[in-house]
Amino acid sequence: MTDPRRPADGSPRYRLTVPAYANYTYEVYSNPTLADLESKALSFSLTQAGAIDRHKHTATAEGALSLYVEAKAVKGFYAVSFRVPGANTGTP
Repeated sequence: MTDPRRPADGSPRYRLTVPAYANYTYEVYSNPTLADLESKALSFSLTQAGAIDRHKHTATAEGALSLYVEAKAVKGFYAVSFRVPGANTGTP
């Protein structure tokens, strides 16, 4: 996690950067504690100032993938999960 970023509207955003692989689908979850089994799916943007409008993203190439979330996790824990190509993407 890096320092908060602020888009034009002034709301803080946190950038999560993970290694990405082509055709893998990525999702972001927030968990109030690592012991809690009920993680919450978070919407995110692919750019610092873009609309926070998606729950998952399928990478088109390998490399670093930055995901911007609007809210700070309750206790600072985020989880980025991935689904391998061809897996059922379902709903978060």
